[in-house]
Amino acid sequence: MPNIFLTDDLVFSATCPPGKDQEIYLDHPMGADGRIRSNSVSGLGLRVTKLGRMAFVHTYQLNGQRYRKVVGSTIVHNVASARLEVIKRKQQLKEGTDPEAGRIDTRRKHFLTVRDVIDQYWESHVEKLSPGYRESFALFVASWKRRVPKTATKRGVNIRKTYTDFGTMFAHKSFAAMKPMDIEQYQKQFTSPYSYNDGLARVSALCQYRSNTPQ
Repeated sequence: MPNIFLTDDLVFSATCPPGKDQEIYLDHPMGADGRIRSNSVSGLGLRVTKLGRMAFVHTYQLNGQRYRKVVGSTIVHNVASARLEVIKRKQQLKEGTDPEAGRIDTRRKHFLTVRDVIDQYWESHVEKLSPGYRESFALFVASWKRRVPKTATKRGVNIRKTYTDFGTMFAHKSFAAMKPMDIEQYQKQFTSPYSYNDGLARVSALCQYRSNTPQ
């Protein structure tokens, strides 16, 4: 990994050497002309892949682990703004905060599955509610969240669940791709008005949570 003072001209001309999948140019005080600059930022790098894709990256350590994360594309950032972003991230590290905490992965946000969203909703909201609500939510939306009794009994042994919970029915489908007809398909299982309304209420709460979650 070459150590060199990053400039916008260097970004424009940087390439990945033949035979390598990627090259990372690390920001360094010494420029290509041999002059020493004072405004380089340690940890900042320019990653260039063999396909010609470029991005600024930040290499850092947190809790004894080494990480390298993408700061942004060279289309979005120039060298100056990338340096400012890394300086901000280094301040977060100094304060004991993971700079990745709270960041939305734009490559992943549209591919969260229904089960992913249900698990997020459970951890951030449902598990704080009453045992009765948690049990109801698990029955209608997330069967894998049902509490296993510590003592085996015959209670409910003759009660057969005649429907598939929402999370199991659409577990691996992208939540962003869900349509009203999918919810209609889920609701068609219920013959009891109570189950119909209770199931719809739990699914509606899940959808409302997702719509209010920063994208």
